[in-house]
Amino acid sequence: MTLPTDPPPIAAQWTFYDTFERPVPGPDYTGGYFDGGELVLGPMLFHNGQTGINADQANSILTSELAQSRWDGGGIQLQYDLTVVLTPVIDVVNAPACGFILQGDGAMLSWDGRRLRCSGDGWEATASLPPIADNIVQRVRLTVDPVANQLQLTRNQMGLSRPLPAQYLAGMTNATLVLFISNQPGNIDTQQISARFKYLALRNGDGTADLSSGISGGGLWLGGKSWMAPGTPDNGVGSDGDLWFDTSGTGDIYQKEAGTYVVRTQLLGAPGAQGVAGATGATGPAGPTGPAGADGQDGADGVDGQDGVLVGTLPTSFLLGDATAEEGEIYTVTDLPGGLAGIQLRGLDGVEAEVAVFPTGDEDWRVLTPTDYPHELKPGYLRLKRTDDSGGVTILRALVGAGSDGPVGGGGGNPGGGFSPFTITTDARGFQTIVEGTVTTDARGFQTVTNGTATTDSRGFQTVTRSSP
Repeated sequence: MTLPTDPPPIAAQWTFYDTFERPVPGPDYTGGYFDGGELVLGPMLFHNGQTGINADQANSILTSELAQSRWDGGGIQLQYDLTVVLTPVIDVVNAPACGFILQGDGAMLSWDGRRLRCSGDGWEATASLPPIADNIVQRVRLTVDPVANQLQLTRNQMGLSRPLPAQYLAGMTNATLVLFISNQPGNIDTQQISARFKYLALRNGDGTADLSSGISGGGLWLGGKSWMAPGTPDNGVGSDGDLWFDTSGTGDIYQKEAGTYVVRTQLLGAPGAQGVAGATGATGPAGPTGPAGADGQDGADGVDGQDGVLVGTLPTSFLLGDATAEEGEIYTVTDLPGGLAGIQLRGLDGVEAEVAVFPTGDEDWRVLTPTDYPHELKPGYLRLKRTDDSGGVTILRALVGAGSDGPVGGGGGNPGGGFSPFTITTDARGFQTIVEGTVTTDARGFQTVTNGTATTDSRGFQTVTRSSP
């Protein structure tokens, strides 16, 4: 089996995967530190064991233990990249021991870079690989596969495979996983050594053993398991002849040959022709009313209109568009020309408001009720007060009288013209009509009573008298 050190493992294919690309180890590790995307143990002094053994030089070991929540102590597949760094680089006889230890309540499995050792109470199994030079990246993969009853270890291009001892699983309860580097007593010349682990990955080992057994005489690949996972295959999984289905949507199907998965076929065909456009869907429900738009800019002032002709009584209004101040809007009522005295209040429309009068000589405000209308304003004060701020409009309807003394109504008598007075009618809203009036309307909508004559009193009020039939 070939285990390249590049590219890194595909994270989706592992239960736990760590690239060490963060400042601190956090709760997953006890021991070691992170540096440049690697878990580092060291540096420590190395004694190469050639000559001059000193009695006071004891073995030293540095470890990093992985949290038990990150893995299962039974069937397991463990993989990492490792570089044992000696500074400065020298050739040594006894290279530092560096690898992992799985320690359960009744069994232990360890790898020190050359020897795989599995032992328990009264039993032991070992296997070895030739030594490898330090300062070289090595990809190590351990496979404990209870389904295939296999214990396997690979280091780059080399591998070991042994039957899984029958006592192993029972002895691995409460197991711990420790990465380590250890020196040995040697001569007094010392070097700096470190272990740098990269791309640590773990998953369940059931069914992951490599069961490749070569090619039969007829060219049939032995094996034949099927694997399904997203992305390109992991060459460290399965045996020659196994199939790998990429479930990420590519449609690629791979087969393992000489330790490497190669594409055998592709399930996705060429894109089909453009389909017929579907029918128009039903009209959806009306959406919610959008927020009110911003107020537009004020328009330009219009051209001054021509002077109109006052006919009989004229309707007018007091308007409130919002809530007033606490004291309300107060108007002074005088009987001077153009003053408000004599105006007849007809009633309220729209948003509720309070209307109060304070005639000269009274001691306090009098709030008008609906039964008080119509009400003729006397000199003094008029107050409009509103608390509602909804934005609706309050309209206080009123009539401006055309006569100077009498109540709002028709014109005066017959001042020698020989014509009878105009007849005035008033509708439910307070608007009045001159029944006998002859009216003309100009292009701008202004109206003139052509058979009447207007006179103005000292307060500016006009009276229209009939001057022709």
